[in-house]
Amino acid sequence: MQEKIFRNIIANVIIIVSILSVFAVTFFGNNQNMPAVSQTDYEVIYHGNTKKNNLSLMFNVYDNAKNIQKILQVLEKNNVKATFFISGSFAEKNKNIILQISDAGHEIGNHGYFQNDFKKLNYDQSCEQIITTERLLYQYCGIKTVLFAPPFGSIGKDVLKACQNLGYKVIMNSRVASSGAKNGDFILLNTAEAADKLENIIKQYKSSNLNIVKVSENIG
Repeated sequence: MQEKIFRNIIANVIIIVSILSVFAVTFFGNNQNMPAVSQTDYEVIYHGNTKKNNLSLMFNVYDNAKNIQKILQVLEKNNVKATFFISGSFAEKNKNIILQISDAGHEIGNHGYFQNDFKKLNYDQSCEQIITTERLLYQYCGIKTVLFAPPFGSIGKDVLKACQNLGYKVIMNSRVASSGAKNGDFILLNTAEAADKLENIIKQYKSSNLNIVKVSENIG
């Protein structure tokens, strides 16, 4: 028992240090360690396999905790799995919701720590935010994130190089929820609005003979 408590204390200390590092690097970081890269050197993924009748539902999670729980209920009712890109600041305050998402079999991706415009962050700042969030999510549910969706869909050469070096695939939505969805689409849904509309959206896609799958399955 004492050994388990000690391990938990050490894990929490590591996370606290990582979070403090995010603050320091985000606000005082420099760009000296950023390897040279052009924005075209690393692929950004905007859709999955267009030859299959699949699409994916994506949620960027940084607030609206109550709505997330409603969304999970609708997804369970309709036997649908989605991909949730979670910010570290949200995860730190809502461990129970992260566990609900994971336990329900949904896919968890990385959304950085803060809701920042990543195009304005340098290489070190991007790495710190992604790594800190990765560690938090791993501690909570044992999942190593490999997909990254930038807040606001904002990307630049620094965050692309950070994702490349950290082994992440950069995911961008094809569209927001609409009737014009097609094979391979990544559909981004707003957590503040989706709870009340989600069931109808799911029925609409299913009636169009589109299967709703996780992002990793869509691009696999």
